[in-house]
Amino acid sequence: MRDFEEAIQWLTDYGALRKVNRVAAIRGPLAGYEEPAHFKLFTLDVGLTSALAME
Repeated sequence: MRDFEEAIQWLTDYGALRKVNRVAAIRGPLAGYEEPAHFKLFTLDVGLTSALAME
């Protein structure tokens, strides 16, 4: 994560990625159960998603 932290932040700020934190329990409010060290990245750009799918 440390190697890619700046790149992930830049792509998130740009709007190309969406960072979704894992939650420890599905209870409300979810923000109270977030684990920021564990997350998934979702691409929001169709072209980027297509390029990744071709690899």
